[in-house]
Amino acid sequence: MSAKSLQKRSSPSGRGGLATPAGLAVLLALLGLALYWPATGFEFSRFDDQTYYAQNERVQAGLSWNGIKWALGTDTASNWHPLTWLSLMLDADLGDGLGDARVPHFTNLVLHSLNGALLLLLLWRMTGAKWRSALAAGLFTVHPLNVESVAWVAERKNVLSQFFFLVSLLAYVRYAKTAPGRNPAEAETSKLFYRASLGAFALALMSKPMVVTLPFVLLLLDVWPLQRVSGLGAGVSGLGARGMGFDPLGWRWREKWPFFALSLLGCSVTYWVQWRTNAVQTADVFPLAGRLANAVISYERYLDKAFWPVDLAVFYPYPGGWPALRVGLAAVGLGLISLAAVWRLRQTPYLFTGWFWFLGTLVPVIGLVQAGKQAMADRYAYLPLIGIFIVVVWGGFECLNRAKLPRAALFLLAGLCLAAGTVAARRQLGYWRNDGTLFSHALAVTQNNEQAEVTLGAYLEKVNEPAEAARHYRAAVALDASDKNAHFDLANVLGDLGDVETSLKEYRAALRCDPAFYPAHYNLAYELEHLGRREEAVAEYRAALRFKPDLAAAKQHLAGLGVTAE
Repeated sequence: MSAKSLQKRSSPSGRGGLATPAGLAVLLALLGLALYWPATGFEFSRFDDQTYYAQNERVQAGLSWNGIKWALGTDTASNWHPLTWLSLMLDADLGDGLGDARVPHFTNLVLHSLNGALLLLLLWRMTGAKWRSALAAGLFTVHPLNVESVAWVAERKNVLSQFFFLVSLLAYVRYAKTAPGRNPAEAETSKLFYRASLGAFALALMSKPMVVTLPFVLLLLDVWPLQRVSGLGAGVSGLGARGMGFDPLGWRWREKWPFFALSLLGCSVTYWVQWRTNAVQTADVFPLAGRLANAVISYERYLDKAFWPVDLAVFYPYPGGWPALRVGLAAVGLGLISLAAVWRLRQTPYLFTGWFWFLGTLVPVIGLVQAGKQAMADRYAYLPLIGIFIVVVWGGFECLNRAKLPRAALFLLAGLCLAAGTVAARRQLGYWRNDGTLFSHALAVTQNNEQAEVTLGAYLEKVNEPAEAARHYRAAVALDASDKNAHFDLANVLGDLGDVETSLKEYRAALRCDPAFYPAHYNLAYELEHLGRREEAVAEYRAALRFKPDLAAAKQHLAGLGVTAE
């Protein structure tokens, strides 16, 4: 069976029921809902969920004019993503402001399911290959690496931004089909879809700035499958083969200048906000050479986990360094694949688009500008993995088609891949039930994970296991003595266990890390007061008020000691 004949069989049709692209998109969305439904019963994580939803008073107040103004101006969580905040406020309204985790979890899984359906429709609209589009979108829907983006309430920004990203691409494809110059009568329709694409891109940026690479993705799609670039001779059937027209690449850059302008604005705002909130790590903490090495290794690790998704963790600690030989081999491997993608552009253009989609969309989060302390993150692969799925599905189809396998065998192999992904994703999803299971698993599959130690300690403290909590806090302090929160949490639990003197030392250690950390001043003062060390307690209460002037509890304690705040 030739590729051409199969293309005709899989071309869009108005008949066929659930076998139509629209029907398959509905089935795929239902698969996503069924797969992730258990997440609606999961708890909030202490790791960012409190900041984004559970203990965010602005979000819990629901949608309002004041809330909209706050969302547009806040730098909370070291990002500017007002649409994400507004969506979470809407969840709070739907959940009656009770801080219930079910509604935001449900919204996340709905958005992910819609993303899978939209991806199917996008690939089909561009290529006309219904079953390949369905398989690529199915792999996206069930891949275990995407569990983090769906099961974590704080990652609303990921699933929401990709929703608008895909809407923007769909509108762009419609624009490309009716591009001015091909049919003057359709010029207005073309402009409408161009503006819709640009508007959806703006909404995506307002959900999460990682999507700044969209203009480059549009250029990749112009090469394949849209075939809007002259002289490449791409050898696949697609919209270009149906007469979309060809133009020099230079014009394709120029027509996208509004997209690039928005992208530049998004980059500028994001960097400014992260720098202002001290989220950007400096070169003395993360040297440039180390960041470059980690970026190369991270590309390799994302590829490894794309094909063999095991040992997935909510937090991957930044290593002290990588062996030079491993970095060199990874760099050579990436370079060779990139050269092959360019060299075989005419023969396998899907490799060019898919591979550089993967490489390019990871650039904003690969760590060249380091924000946070993670070496990599599963959630960062949510958008880039689409490129890998394109390469795997279109390349695999070409190889199997040359082997002249029966069509039933192709469907069986695709079904087995989806089934394996579904089973693996459901297993990974189970770890997200609560912080106990999530961070115990993280400690089991990573090394020297200070963030996992701290968060697991907090969970154990919450479920009334203070001795175990103290053990994990001590491990965290041993891994990173500069973490004020680890010292503070350890001090609190030691006080509950009756080890007051060590508790005082840990509060002071937290203050050496950050002298302006007012909770440590207040708790230290409270312990000193109950030990009868009045003068020291007064000094610490006053220190807390210097950094938090409206701290009513400190004023009350000072009044009880018969002194003023001054």
